[in-house]
Amino acid sequence: GNYRCSLSGQDLNRQWLDPSRTVHPTIYYTKMMLKRFAEDREVVMYSDLHGHSRKKNIFVYGCDNKQGDRLKERVFPRLLWKNSESFSFSD
Repeated sequence: GNYRCSLSGQDLNRQWLDPSRTVHPTIYYTKMMLKRFAEDREVVMYSDLHGHSRKKNIFVYGCDNKQGDRLKERVFPRLLWKNSESFSFSD
């Protein structure tokens, strides 16, 4: 929806694969920062948390792990659920 659009009118959630430095600078430079971090240290998780215009709490989408074991992707949401009243699996 329009709630995720940048000032250029583009949905930034759809620009991750090939962002433009001038049109999608927030995505472009976030990717550059992560690449630089990865040169010096292991990046174990990157979180992109969202709110919803009509629902309470927060929600999390994870990457599709095509390698089989999806346990790693479920640890962080589980910790959120156990430790925060703002995150719920039920809604």
